Amino acid sequence: MSLTRRQLLSSSAAGIGMLVMTPFGRATAAPLGLPAEVTSGPVSGADGVLDAALAALPPYSGGELRLVTVSPGSYTRWTPIVVPPGVYLAAQDCTFVLQTTGAEDPLLEIRDTRDIVIDGGIWDGNKKIVKARTEYRHAIRIANSDRVTLKNLVARNAKGDGIYIGSQLHECHDVVLDNVTCTTNHRDGLSVTACDGLTVTRSTFISNGGTAPMAGATIEPNAEAAVIDNVLFEDCHFDNNLDRGFLVKMRVGSADPTNGIELRHCSFLKNGRTGKNGSLSGGVVLLRPRLVKVTGGSWISGNQVGILIQGTRPGDRASAGNGTVIMDSTVVDKNLRDGLLVSNRIAHLSVTSTKFLSNSAKKKSAYNGIRVQQGDDVQITASECRKHGGYGVRVDKGVRGVVITNTALSGNKKGALYRKGASVVVR
Repeated sequence: MSLTRRQLLSSSAAGIGMLVMTPFGRATAAPLGLPAEVTSGPVSGADGVLDAALAALPPYSGGELRLVTVSPGSYTRWTPIVVPPGVYLAAQDCTFVLQTTGAEDPLLEIRDTRDIVIDGGIWDGNKKIVKARTEYRHAIRIANSDRVTLKNLVARNAKGDGIYIGSQLHECHDVVLDNVTCTTNHRDGLSVTACDGLTVTRSTFISNGGTAPMAGATIEPNAEAAVIDNVLFEDCHFDNNLDRGFLVKMRVGSADPTNGIELRHCSFLKNGRTGKNGSLSGGVVLLRPRLVKVTGGSWISGNQVGILIQGTRPGDRASAGNGTVIMDSTVVDKNLRDGLLVSNRIAHLSVTSTKFLSNSAKKKSAYNGIRVQQGDDVQITASECRKHGGYGVRVDKGVRGVVITNTALSGNKKGALYRKGASVVVR
């Protein structure tokens, strides 16, 4: 079965050989060529059958991807599916369930390879059969690989992460996730430990968590030398995750990126509402961030805290808090506690054209639109901080360099602004 022209045109550009330009101005995928049928027809996804079809592919030296189509159906897998380079694996209307109880077995393994497209399928890690405590049993694992696209698929019920991207030694490059759902995974929906060039679009991360960090998606390098850069999430949803919607947890010595991480036109709803992790639970949690942007009409609502920034953590050297966070054209409303909480300093925080409305939604609470507990370069411009149980903006003693320009601070129960012992300029 060959792909129709319409199917080819609707395929991810990274999977069909087009150069994809990110908002950072760099290509995320080298030309791969159009998929070509190399099987006599759809093959079973059962152990041995699909594996034999993949193993029988000729050596790949670049160019045209080889199309392998899996017959629709439900398959119990006792061994991981290992994908060789140069493969377009079409798995629409397929469900794969991992049956082994191994603590580190993935269901789908993409390791030390390149030029892969996985299109479709429900990939089920079957966490209920795993008794061991583990964070490594992923539904889909991408390690030390380049130019990989996952699209139109579901990664669920992993005892570890739904999708894992990275490696202890080598980062992945140019990974695309499009129309992907990560749900009911025991650790995170998505975990990224080393990647340069990650684009995630039209994807949903919902109801993940069971063991820390319990997030819809986490950016968490395993080593200080691990590269995290050129990362974009656009039109994505992070909802009802046990502790955090989106978490960044960099290392003390993580390098400053070129373009960093951008969350554009994304929603973060009702994350961490159980409050088990206190103020560290929320819609967007940034621990030692380097460069993070929240832009394009993103919406952060109904979480424990809207957005938490902790530039340093206990025991860190002060220089660890050298990051920059930029918020532009975002709505932060109806969170249970503060809309934005800066608990430990970062080098620079810029908030522009952002609305903080009706936070402190927890009964009888007095939280704020924005609270800055530490910091020395905070710019709040053309924004709104209104209708909170505490202050519109609260700046704690010792904080310096806060500038509030053309920002509405009306209708807060405790007042517009608290700044005793802090250096704040209001324009």
